[in-house]
Amino acid sequence: MDADLPNAKRAREIAKPGAPGPRKGNPQGGKRPRSRSPTVGPGGRAGTQDLGRYFLGRIGAPHGAGDQLQRLSLDTGFFLILQTPPQPGSITNTMFRVTSAWKKMMKETPEKLDRPLRQHMIECLFLELAARAQLVRKPEAKAEAQQLGIINDKVDWNYRIWNATTQQLEVDQKRMPLKADTFLEQIDKATAIVRRPDVITRFQAIAPLSETTENASIPFLLDLSLREQELHNIMLEWCELAVFELLAGRLRRARLKRPAQLEKLQELLNEISVMRMRLQPICYAGHRFARTHLGQVLRAVQNAKVSKALTLRNLAAWSSLADQWSEPYRQHDAAEFLQHVLSSVDSVLALSPWEAFPDGDDGSLTRDRGSGVVLIPMRRPDQQLHPDIQASVDDWHQQRHLHAFRSDAEWVVLQLDRFKGRGVFQVRDNAALPIPGRLCLPVCTSRHAVHHQIYHTTAVVLHYGAQVSSGHYRVLLMGQGSGNAGASAVHYITDDDRQAVRCGTSELENLASRSYLLFMQRATQPVLSGDALHA
Repeated sequence: MDADLPNAKRAREIAKPGAPGPRKGNPQGGKRPRSRSPTVGPGGRAGTQDLGRYFLGRIGAPHGAGDQLQRLSLDTGFFLILQTPPQPGSITNTMFRVTSAWKKMMKETPEKLDRPLRQHMIECLFLELAARAQLVRKPEAKAEAQQLGIINDKVDWNYRIWNATTQQLEVDQKRMPLKADTFLEQIDKATAIVRRPDVITRFQAIAPLSETTENASIPFLLDLSLREQELHNIMLEWCELAVFELLAGRLRRARLKRPAQLEKLQELLNEISVMRMRLQPICYAGHRFARTHLGQVLRAVQNAKVSKALTLRNLAAWSSLADQWSEPYRQHDAAEFLQHVLSSVDSVLALSPWEAFPDGDDGSLTRDRGSGVVLIPMRRPDQQLHPDIQASVDDWHQQRHLHAFRSDAEWVVLQLDRFKGRGVFQVRDNAALPIPGRLCLPVCTSRHAVHHQIYHTTAVVLHYGAQVSSGHYRVLLMGQGSGNAGASAVHYITDDDRQAVRCGTSELENLASRSYLLFMQRATQPVLSGDALHA
């Protein structure tokens, strides 16, 4: 009857004569059993790295259908990158309008749609590409395309590949240019083929597609059916072809990538690592950074004696501030990186706080405000070069709404507007503006009363190269001396893996065309007015 009861005990088994009894001791012959879970420390919790290795192993261990699909995508997939406005030639806004019109029709009159969205989008892209390729034959467009290296002297399309050393697109000397007539024939064939059903299995934007996107570029994944060998051959011949630069884009073949689960897990682990770093003495790091003059920090780094390479990632206080910076081992815009660092300590160090307001305002009408790196124009609206950086600051101040720094701005960072455009179309302004020892910056009170305050230049970031994300960066450490130019001051110039060297007056003049970021510290002198401002 006990067997009918839900909580009854299991009947005791009686050993039969001659039957082997249960084994005693360790079933692995004294060996320690192998753990199948993450290593647990004395505190009873698994470490972040151990958890990461465990989960990565569990998810990445199977090599089945997922890996086969990844390898198959190498034969069917392509990767198209389209840059967004204000990049010249960008068509992402057009793609967005095509998508919006298709979705509206899908919602209101779906019976009128005869093809999926991906076919409409790729067809519109091919038609626009063909039209722009025809325009290149005109003399004006032809000369510009030749100057950019898109076509050669015979108006044939070059192949251009990315040079990781120079951080630029360069003509691929290993591939013969594609004849212009051949490309036009191919684009007509490709446009006709993509109109067939089930040819394009995927044409999808990875990043959100909108007219107001903040992304510099939008990647598209393009997959073809295995049945259309002719289209596949055409697309292979188009990979790295410079004609796509007419659309501010690049086309290349698909590459193997990690599964989405691993990418998501890596993001979660990164977030855990960032949280751990910030829960450590981040307040100590932030307040130390806020109370340490940037010029002294640069000098301390330069004079440090260490046995290994000294980088920001070797400094604990700086490492926490540089978290979540994308691709830290690739060169970026120094101003962009500085803005990222400042956003981490904005609560304890408001660098370059400024406000914009109407002239004559009593403090009640603030049209705009901000902090961080302030962009200063080098030229007037008529493209005439300002005589010096002081005139550039005055131009920034005298806008439709007056711009001025707040009275509590102890530190100010100015960025000279040297670069126009983005990507391969970026143009550098090599004009030389003398590096000032001090500037008279407009400062406003809480009631928007404007006066001028002297700020000393403590450091200048110098840039060498054609594009802001390539070339080379150096830092000029400026001492304070008498006179506006600091003629009696001692300056030092720093470089990677080298000791700082003294910079003379003549060398300082040669650096005028290299200046990019200026670090300014408020002086203790009284406020000046009138002609004394520019003395």
